[in-house]
Amino acid sequence: MNAARAAIPAGSAPRPLERLYAEHDAVTARWMRYETDPALQITYPEMTDVKRPETAAYLRAAGAAVEARRQTTGRVTAAEYAAYRDAVAELERAFEAAEHAAKVQTGEAPPTAAWQDAAQDMLHRSAEAIDRAAGAAASALAAWNSRRGKGTPPNGNGQR
Repeated sequence: MNAARAAIPAGSAPRPLERLYAEHDAVTARWMRYETDPALQITYPEMTDVKRPETAAYLRAAGAAVEARRQTTGRVTAAEYAAYRDAVAELERAFEAAEHAAKVQTGEAPPTAAWQDAAQDMLHRSAEAIDRAAGAAASALAAWNSRRGKGTPPNGNGQR
């Protein structure tokens, strides 16, 4: 009983959407440091240079995350939550890439190895494939349940 009770989050624990909002806000706060701190602007001018591909990618991801967040007001569907979760993940990845590129430009960080980029791309594509497969499985299950007669359980020999 204690293990089951421990698995149930406390009433004050943040819910998944609230945690996602906090992650989004944290990335935005990290970005705003580069926008508002003169020392960081001088040290890392690439972080605010929209001509840099990494910065432009971050700004596109930020816009997509804001738009996805707007869709999560009121009653949120699983698809809306998943879209926002993916947008926030892409925002974090884009910010990390922009920050790394800025540090490489100043000589603070070594360039990323090509295998790391390939591995990151593979992980991203795998997550997308898993999401698509889960969606297809959910659709197939829903279709099967609707053909089955919506909730009338079969008896022991497969008849209703």
